Amino acid sequence: MKSKSEAKVERIVLKHRSGSKSQQEETFDLAQFRELTIGRHPASVVRYDENGDDLVSGNHARIVRDQPIGHEFTLTDLGSRNGTFVNNQRVTSPVKIKPGDVIQLGAGGPEFEFDCDPRPNGFVKPTRVAVDAAVSIPATRERSAAVAIKETTEAASAESKTPSAVFTSNGNSSGTRVGKATLERAITQAKTETRKWMMIGGAALAVVLLAVFFIARPKPAPAQVINNLIPSTDGLSDAAIAEQFGKAVVSLDVSWKLINSQSGRQIFHQYVPNEWVDKDNVKHRIVNDNRLWVATYIVLSDGSYEPSLTETPGSNLPIGGSGGGTGMLTSANGFIVTARHVGAGWKSRYDYPTSAYPGIIWKRKADGSWGFEANENGQPITYNIPTNWVPANTRQFGRSGLKWAVEGQNTILEASLPGKKFSFKAKEVSVSESHDVALLKIDSPEELPFVELNDNYDTIKAGDRVTVLGYPAASPISYGEIKSQDAFNRESQYRVIADPSLTPGVVGRVLRAKTEDGKNATNSFGDAYQITASPGAGNSGGPVFDKDGKVIGVYFAGSRRNDTMISFVVPVRYAKDLWK
Repeated sequence: MKSKSEAKVERIVLKHRSGSKSQQEETFDLAQFRELTIGRHPASVVRYDENGDDLVSGNHARIVRDQPIGHEFTLTDLGSRNGTFVNNQRVTSPVKIKPGDVIQLGAGGPEFEFDCDPRPNGFVKPTRVAVDAAVSIPATRERSAAVAIKETTEAASAESKTPSAVFTSNGNSSGTRVGKATLERAITQAKTETRKWMMIGGAALAVVLLAVFFIARPKPAPAQVINNLIPSTDGLSDAAIAEQFGKAVVSLDVSWKLINSQSGRQIFHQYVPNEWVDKDNVKHRIVNDNRLWVATYIVLSDGSYEPSLTETPGSNLPIGGSGGGTGMLTSANGFIVTARHVGAGWKSRYDYPTSAYPGIIWKRKADGSWGFEANENGQPITYNIPTNWVPANTRQFGRSGLKWAVEGQNTILEASLPGKKFSFKAKEVSVSESHDVALLKIDSPEELPFVELNDNYDTIKAGDRVTVLGYPAASPISYGEIKSQDAFNRESQYRVIADPSLTPGVVGRVLRAKTEDGKNATNSFGDAYQITASPGAGNSGGPVFDKDGKVIGVYFAGSRRNDTMISFVVPVRYAKDLWK
């Protein structure tokens, strides 16, 4: 049996001294809680009252154990507005805490005492610091001077009553005595001591009051801070946003295919051999390169083009896609918001392979057979056909106007959380019909970190600061080795370790689908925020945070002209519509 000093700490105990939890005691089993998040956010493990504890930030602080079975713990302030204090000392970086330490959330905010169960040997409760100890010192000194006067007076009185202090009838003393002058000198000396200690006490009190003034005085407004050449502390820093919410930003791997909703079979883009025969029965290449096959396209009744679709595999290429993107956890139970073109690629503009350029027009001939469009010499006419075709909107299957003639299926849809060597299988929940946003879901046996959404559509303006997190394709990839312990599969594997990148910026322009008088606007993007942050491809579906660390939009597109790169964001209002 282990001794108490060797016993494993099993629980964290928080003894609340003030605030809405005053006189309460909370216990957290370390087998269930890897860390304690503290704040007013609904996802906080140690949750404070949203109204009663308004000095506490939404995500205020965090306590983690340094080692899996150790008794050392670290407290980190998460960029709180009013600060975190340990034993009356404000902390600005992660600090070690021990049983008996008193933690306060904000100056004047709620306090609790940190403790462990069982408490390791050698940990003695820290000495309590008297709040006004500096003031009490002069008071103690003043009392000592008064006692000195009293003791001197009593001593003089006592001496006058003893035989050695009795005056003889002829005025001569028969022993030592204290006369009036001696008593007056003693009293004068005592008063002098009193005045000296009062002056010292007064000086100490003045120092304490001055310190209290500087600590408690109102902080300068942002304009004053700037005038003093100190950076503004309004809101959270980009680094604090990444630290607090980066764990809720997931990397998505996707692969999808298009199927006929009536037959259930996969749909392919039809290709034909890269050759044609002239009137002299001489063979020629349709496209003068080494390709063996050429893509075909059809013309619809409205004059638009689509790739010619078929359910026959052969040399035809499947309609589908694969790639990566970014998403954000919006709830502790695994709901993920991302871009529609990431989570449901078949509902966005199709990315053709290079083999699709150029192509030929495939049309029905008078005799009912199919063939290519040719010139007067019988040579096929080639076109750089591919346009903004959306696979889900094809009109080649089913009867005219049938909405669900085709449907898409995600064959791979996996979400990787930062720092993890494994991924979760995700599933499609809801896809917007009007905006580039989609809702996915993963299942986890424990609560997951998540972001908070802030619909600021009606108040956002150009110049507002934003922070973008995600997984741009241009960023170097981190890999982790997974060594197999399976006796039937000894091969080690390497997996990408999700590690989101941070890109700061500002709102450059707010694009509205409608003007203030309700008329349609002329911009081609509809409702969107134009921002200067441009992380690039791979960041689609990632969160765009405001200065307070709340998500205001979903990153979905970038645009480059010459050396200028800008990006576009779907307002978070339309993401929230996915579950209304």
